[in-house]
Amino acid sequence: NELSKCKDFLNAEFRHYCISIITTRLAVKNRDSTLCDSILLELRPECQTAVAVTALDLALCDKAVGEPTSDRFTVPTCIGEIAAVKGDASYCEKITTAAYPGECLRKVAIATKNLALCQTLYKGREIKDHRFWCHTRYAVENEEAQVCQEITEPTYRDGCYKEVAKN
Repeated sequence: NELSKCKDFLNAEFRHYCISIITTRLAVKNRDSTLCDSILLELRPECQTAVAVTALDLALCDKAVGEPTSDRFTVPTCIGEIAAVKGDASYCEKITTAAYPGECLRKVAIATKNLALCQTLYKGREIKDHRFWCHTRYAVENEEAQVCQEITEPTYRDGCYKEVAKN
């Protein structure tokens, strides 16, 4: 049993992470989110999100509830991951949390190489920072520095070029 390896950790935190990693791998392999229920509560959303994304099952995202301030393993993040894998921005419409639809669209824009999605962030509301961030992440992830030219604000444009150069 792989979990027996975790007993070697004297530090409880390391032991819990070990159990979480092995259990998540097993849950993903078997596409069984109930296995995630056996791990520490604060580590559970990562496992549940991994299973939901692997299975491309939005219903499983409802179980991926993390801390309200967490931006990694929450229901909206789970939906965004599935949207990116499927390349379908319509999934982003299912996200009602204010900050997350844009994050979802950014992920889909990068995954599908559809820069036009960056223009649709936040359903037409003028939130420049987020659109610029989408352009920057798109440029970095797709290694397309020319995308930075589309950013009209000089500070954000320079930041975009800087990020592309760093990576």
